[in-house]
Amino acid sequence: MMKPVFLLIATLGLTACGDIANKNPQAFSSNVRDGQITGTYNPEGWTSDEIQTFSRSNCASGTIASYSEAPQANGLIAFVIDCA
Repeated sequence: MMKPVFLLIATLGLTACGDIANKNPQAFSSNVRDGQITGTYNPEGWTSDEIQTFSRSNCASGTIASYSEAPQANGLIAFVIDCA
């Protein structure tokens, strides 16, 4: 079951426009499913700590068990959060 999550992307068509990170510093998207949160963020507008703090509220327990991230070719950072 998916919970509603904030989706903060100013322009939906940016994916086809090349390097998203250069075009929208506030780019952020996430998806919650089965106790795991996945998504991407722009490191020009967000920090890893901010992503974890913001996403923690989407964990039923309010606690993050693990966090990992990896840079993407488009300049965004992909992240995976496992809720405790």
